[in-house]
Amino acid sequence: MSDSISNNPNLENQDDEFKQFAAQVAADDAARKTGGYAAEFEEIKWSGLEKAKEGIRKTKVIRALGGTPNTNKTPFDARTVKIAQIVCDDKKTRRFILPSLDDNKSYLIWRLINNVLSVVWDKDKKKSYVHEATQPIIFQMVENNSFPIGSMQQKTTYGWSGRDMFIMNCLDREQMAWHRSNKHSMLLSKEIRQWTAPDGKTLEFAEQGVPSYGFVQLIASDLFSYYGDWKNYDIGIERTGAMQSPYKLFNCEKNPEKISKDAQKTVVIGPLTKEEKEWEMYDLRKLFGVSSYTKWWNNLKNNIATIDTALGTHYHSELKSLMEAEKKEREEKRAANVTVDDTEKEEAPVPEAPIAGTQEHRAPSQPNNQPQVHCIDKLPQELRDQIDSFSFNARGELIVVYKSKVSLLGCTVCATPAPKDWTMCPKCGVSF
Repeated sequence: MSDSISNNPNLENQDDEFKQFAAQVAADDAARKTGGYAAEFEEIKWSGLEKAKEGIRKTKVIRALGGTPNTNKTPFDARTVKIAQIVCDDKKTRRFILPSLDDNKSYLIWRLINNVLSVVWDKDKKKSYVHEATQPIIFQMVENNSFPIGSMQQKTTYGWSGRDMFIMNCLDREQMAWHRSNKHSMLLSKEIRQWTAPDGKTLEFAEQGVPSYGFVQLIASDLFSYYGDWKNYDIGIERTGAMQSPYKLFNCEKNPEKISKDAQKTVVIGPLTKEEKEWEMYDLRKLFGVSSYTKWWNNLKNNIATIDTALGTHYHSELKSLMEAEKKEREEKRAANVTVDDTEKEEAPVPEAPIAGTQEHRAPSQPNNQPQVHCIDKLPQELRDQIDSFSFNARGELIVVYKSKVSLLGCTVCATPAPKDWTMCPKCGVSF
């Protein structure tokens, strides 16, 4: 799970290495601006940045831990991770980690996403999505997690593509009592929200990491370029609330005038203590490793089958083969007495087969903004005559009320319930 904070003896001249990282980030950022670029279950203690209140910014003072970011030399070094919060087949939201797109364009899920969200450019260099109008259900699923257009969820989701988040071990100087008691690091979060449950218990929800874009560039340009290894000085971080420059970072020792009065008393000058070097850190390779194909299969196989039906692709069968290969590999390791991480395998998968039930849906109480696509008008007349009414809920799901109370089966492609003796789905039109 963790390792000590002590420096890796094989990593010498780290100040130079940190400055090289700064130069590389600057080059990457310049290329981007000029068009040069076309474990989840471990309980984590997060250190959250705070929004400015009444125009007063709160300074978070931390001591960063680990080696040069994004080198992946040890499991504890800070890194940029592509995190997607995806609404799965069972309508529950789960976290998925994707590999870097730049280096993994052939990765199955990236090929699927890039297909569904493929674009064309007109003569005026205006971009449009190929499938937004022709296949709105799957487009909205991948782009917006099927949230109603215009809703707050739709405006804040990053869909299946996810978002680059910067994950780092650190010491929160304001919470040193926790560090000393637990002898462990924390992970930095953009924000921690609190929610009080009906039973009065307060729950915390942390954003996993800090949005990478802009933040990593600041670390490189304002810290590494001048001061080298970030383990040697406390860092002050402020959320500005500004769109273009949402953060301010500075070396607390070199810029004491920038530290708020409340934070000044928490700053520590000098290197990590012997005790601090011995504390454990979170294993970021394990906690934020790329999600297995088994996890994708367990939770999104039905939605992926819907995509195949719409586009005539074969991602479902390909994903199944990759999942089975992972299963075989686990069995071989187990037979060889090699430790196997079964975390994702043991997740309760969403059923692939339809389940019989009784129609209990009611018409929605609020209008939806999703494209209202169905195949009811294509049903044979004898099937249409069995429908009392139909509507769409706020998520764009077709709700059909049948004239008689009959046993239903969910469509194997889109999961819409229909009488078990029907031969065609009223939503997607697939033949049974």
